[in-house]
Amino acid sequence: MRRDDEDGLWRIAAVDVLIAAAAPDDASERVDLARVGGEVTATVDGDEADPDRAPRGLLDLLAHLDGDAALTGERLDETTWVAQRWAL
Repeated sequence: MRRDDEDGLWRIAAVDVLIAAAAPDDASERVDLARVGGEVTATVDGDEADPDRAPRGLLDLLAHLDGDAALTGERLDETTWVAQRWAL
């Protein structure tokens, strides 16, 4: 949020985010998922990974979009992921 002193108006922007539960024993900080042609790929902390290694909560969020889709999740705290997803 910021104030524009010229016209005395406040401006604000927001981004829609999703929340998913994180397992406390999972130390990953960022997960990127993509589903293209029914095949899911995953990148965990910058390294390609088996999609089965991805957090279940993020996989569930991806599953809620039909067709090709992508999702990026970042760790908020020990028990929470914040994610954005897109239809491709």
